[in-house]
Amino acid sequence: MAASIHKPILQSNAVLLSHHGSLTVGRTLEEALIALERMEHTAYTYFIAKSFGKVIPIPANEMERLHEIRKRFRGETDL
Repeated sequence: MAASIHKPILQSNAVLLSHHGSLTVGRTLEEALIALERMEHTAYTYFIAKSFGKVIPIPANEMERLHEIRKRFRGETDL
């Protein structure tokens, strides 16, 4: 199982494991807990959206734009 999550956990701080639950990581326990809460909120939001019908994903170019806004808001820069 560890080998199967190696690549995904490098790209994200939260991973859903089939038949096992979730795994979150962070520099601190608090960061890992926040990642878990975000994952749970996202799952709940998806569940509610799905109850209304087909879920339409945000287009990739819009997601990139949102990521750039988040980086500016947090004061992050690309290395």
